[in-house]
Amino acid sequence: MAGLGGVLYAHYVLTLTPSMVDFSEMARIIIIVVIGGIGHFIGPILAAPPINFLSTYLQASANGVWSCSQPS
Repeated sequence: MAGLGGVLYAHYVLTLTPSMVDFSEMARIIIIVVIGGIGHFIGPILAAPPINFLSTYLQASANGVWSCSQPS
């Protein structure tokens, strides 16, 4: 399943470089697998959309919080 995911990702971005896989991306993949169930096939597929949505939502809401605390 990880190989299939890698193939689909490579086809989507067209170029793979080592800098594309940083710690945050690796942590996101591990969280998806752990929440979805390590021994299950469909679990990570079902866990990926909510985790990615939550990650995007938290990044957007954190930008507003941290911008208020920065000096002008």
